Amino acid sequence: MKSLMILRHAEAAAGNGPDIERSLTGAGRAQAHALGRLLREWNMPLGRIVCSSAKRTRETAEFLVAGREAEVPLIVAEELYNASGEGLLKYLQNLPDDGDRVLLVAHVPGVAELASMLVTEHVDLALIYKAATLVEIAMEEDRWSELDYGVGILRLVLPPVSAGG
Repeated sequence: MKSLMILRHAEAAAGNGPDIERSLTGAGRAQAHALGRLLREWNMPLGRIVCSSAKRTRETAEFLVAGREAEVPLIVAEELYNASGEGLLKYLQNLPDDGDRVLLVAHVPGVAELASMLVTEHVDLALIYKAATLVEIAMEEDRWSELDYGVGILRLVLPPVSAGG
């Protein structure tokens, strides 16, 4: 059984430079750190984190790991930057099967499309995916290559966690 956690990056600053270089705001850093603490309190293990090459997704992953107070392997993949749901799915289908739980940190609309595809077979699930929203989808499949439309069961939708808890 596989479990995929899909996280939209935390709150990012509006930037004057290239979009890929936008950083998290102070509130975004606090959101990611608080989410990491919450996952630790809930005893939710993470096998690995994969994120896009955008600065805001990398920072989200780093602050989340700091909040968990536990090392988690991090994979940064250029092809996840602003990827569609289909692009995210294709990337995930090529993951090694040694881990049963993966956290994906990416962007809208791709994260919302992916969640919808996995649980409804279409891109029709109207998810409001605010910054730092986390969705967990479980699958009976044993291999990431078997991840596909309609194989997922929506287990958790968690809106952004405040720094206060």
